[in-house]
Amino acid sequence: MGLRVRNGRMHDPRQHTQRAAMKADMRRAIWQLLSNQQVSRFPGAENRIPHFTGAEAAAHLLQELTVWHKARAVKINADAPQLPVRRAALTDGKLLYLAVPRLKSGQCFIELDPQRLGSRYPLVNSLRGALKYGRLVAPREMRHIDLIVCGSVAAGRDGDGSGWEGDLPTWSTLCCAMQAKCGNSRRL
Repeated sequence: MGLRVRNGRMHDPRQHTQRAAMKADMRRAIWQLLSNQQVSRFPGAENRIPHFTGAEAAAHLLQELTVWHKARAVKINADAPQLPVRRAALTDGKLLYLAVPRLKSGQCFIELDPQRLGSRYPLVNSLRGALKYGRLVAPREMRHIDLIVCGSVAAGRDGDGSGWEGDLPTWSTLCCAMQAKCGNSRRL
């Protein structure tokens, strides 16, 4: 196996395979640690972005950040640990975007506008409720995204928790790439 070019950069598939194996080992270790410390919540930590005791406290810490206060439109994953962040976004009057699982159509995001939802915003806590009361939009229809909140099993000190899984980009990587391509993200 020789060097290959991917995304305009030289890439050694052996290093990629080693990194993927290292990330898989790290995930298993984190899932085990969460289980051993009894801080994982239903349905457990393994094979997912784990829901954990402290998700609410993490959401409160996020709400204290300047970037949160400046953000008007946010994209937040539909994973269980981000539920308190989604609630906070709607309570704080932020326009909320969720990705539709499995990218089945061009309208692959759900737009949740707290002004349009009114008193129904607690009903959009589940993906089913978001689909019922939200508006399906294509990436080009989205407003500029000021903040993206995504989960990861583990992240490095540099924040690298996304990237590539095997030869496929992660869900968050795809969503971010689509938004950037459509000009729907900016730095605050």
